[in-house]
Amino acid sequence: MVVVAYGIQKKAHLTAAIDQVDASMMENRPVKSVSEALQSVVPGLNVSIVNGAPQQDLKLNIRGYTGFDSESSPLILVDGVERTLSDINPADVENVTVLKDAAASAIYGSRAPFGVILVTTKTGKRNQPVQVNYSGDVAIGSPVWMPKMVDSWVHAERWNAFYRNGL
Repeated sequence: MVVVAYGIQKKAHLTAAIDQVDASMMENRPVKSVSEALQSVVPGLNVSIVNGAPQQDLKLNIRGYTGFDSESSPLILVDGVERTLSDINPADVENVTVLKDAAASAIYGSRAPFGVILVTTKTGKRNQPVQVNYSGDVAIGSPVWMPKMVDSWVHAERWNAFYRNGL
């Protein structure tokens, strides 16, 4: 079964270019965002780093780069609501469906000329006990090299020598 814009269909009945990723492909990967989890899992999805900032979301491109300075990012819908992938915890994702071809534009109109990414999150099941999972990561950073600083007396002596020698 594949989630499409207007419901759920069997994959055998589809003629559109659709790829689906379920939670099992993302659970065991050490990633911090859904964008990283989709990298190298969905064929034809180009994932690139924008500027390397720690909280910056990756740039996604489905149909390829088609011009100079073209901003071509897909429409991202999380449970039917337009959001970014950086808002979602990868552990909360049940499946991701990527609509790649013009059928997505036929359904979503001018909002989806560069494809659509549909994210379905996990929900509670009826008559099942509550289950809480926790996972945490810790990172400690330290500089690779620290310069040796001089004390104030040596610093003042060097400035005095600098001015005595004529700048």
